Amino acid sequence: MSSKTALVSGSSITPYDVVAHPGGKIIYSINNGSQDVALFLVDGNGAINYWKSITIPGSLTEIKIHPDGHSLFVADLAGLIYSYKINSVNGDLSYSGNISSGGTFIHSITISPNGRTLYSLNAGTNDISQFNVNQNDGTLQLRRIYTTGNYPFRISLTPDSRHLYSLNRNSQNIYLFNVDPENSDLTLATIFPLGADAFDMAVYSTYQ
Repeated sequence: MSSKTALVSGSSITPYDVVAHPGGKIIYSINNGSQDVALFLVDGNGAINYWKSITIPGSLTEIKIHPDGHSLFVADLAGLIYSYKINSVNGDLSYSGNISSGGTFIHSITISPNGRTLYSLNAGTNDISQFNVNQNDGTLQLRRIYTTGNYPFRISLTPDSRHLYSLNRNSQNIYLFNVDPENSDLTLATIFPLGADAFDMAVYSTYQ
């Protein structure tokens, strides 16, 4: 590995997920072993260098950045979602608060392209939580909870935000929900059988 692509992990242990800021100058990773978010700076040559870590106690599962680049969200297996404001100058994080999803074992979260809604997939309770996102500080307000298949593991929105998919491992199927364009509420449309223990999925970007 060349020095341009070498990533120095600092004291982070057991990294689990990673996301890059839309501005391209900073990368965030969640680390289960050290229970933190690690911040890495990206210089003009593409080199990635460890900067600092921010403690988040818990088994962290996924990290997402709001489409406007001003907020960051971290989910954990206990069913909590942590919100952070992102400093617009240096990418540092400041804690905004946390909220329970109403379920447990969050394995996946996704944010609508307009940034107004966040969904969490709760494997321990077989449901999906829908949150309204405060556009000023990134805090979340629980709106509704929907039943999905057995042990849901991945969630994905279509690029036009018209449909949401929940991949369910134990029931070996995918639930397709229609998304209300006004309030982002979900309505179950159909269930697709898989016939296998699927682990992940992706939505084709030119979906019509």
